[in-house]
Amino acid sequence: MTNNRIERDPEQETSTVTMLEHHGYQIRLRRTQVDWIGFITRRGQRPPVILASVQKALIAKAQAWIEERSRLPALPCRQFPLEGCA
Repeated sequence: MTNNRIERDPEQETSTVTMLEHHGYQIRLRRTQVDWIGFITRRGQRPPVILASVQKALIAKAQAWIEERSRLPALPCRQFPLEGCA
């Protein structure tokens, strides 16, 4: 009879979250089993999700998103309740 129990390797644990800050936004990075996932957070805004296969690529994508977002004018709260509302 085969043992169907899955053993986890502690060296490949994916629960560690790294946080960076860029222009007032927090970038939260987490390693999954195959890729990196990142959340860009700022108070009162919905966090976009970014995926990349390499951590450096994820950080670059997140910083580029923040740079692009900072160039856009603030939207009124009545149109997008979570955007720019404190």
